[in-house]
Amino acid sequence: MRETPETWQLVKPAMMEVVAIAQAEGVALDEGAVDRALAEAEEKMPGTWRGSLVLDLEAGNRLEVDWLHGTICRLGQKHGIETPFHHFVHGALMPSAAGR
Repeated sequence: MRETPETWQLVKPAMMEVVAIAQAEGVALDEGAVDRALAEAEEKMPGTWRGSLVLDLEAGNRLEVDWLHGTICRLGQKHGIETPFHHFVHGALMPSAAGR
């Protein structure tokens, strides 16, 4: 993910959506939380790291997409917060949510 600039550029806006939802839900996260998390990921996350959704998708397992991205979308709707990244990922992965 980090080694593909077009993909890595998606990470910060996706995280900002989560921060906005968290703040609307009363979680005390500041905007700097995203930059700190990204810096830590760049420093400590191996270049070969792959998320659990990717591993499950490749293995044909059930996906947690509705619980993860779907929840962000639903909470965004509840609070009037746009969640375009999570909306896209949720819709794109739902056809594979049940696994093979």
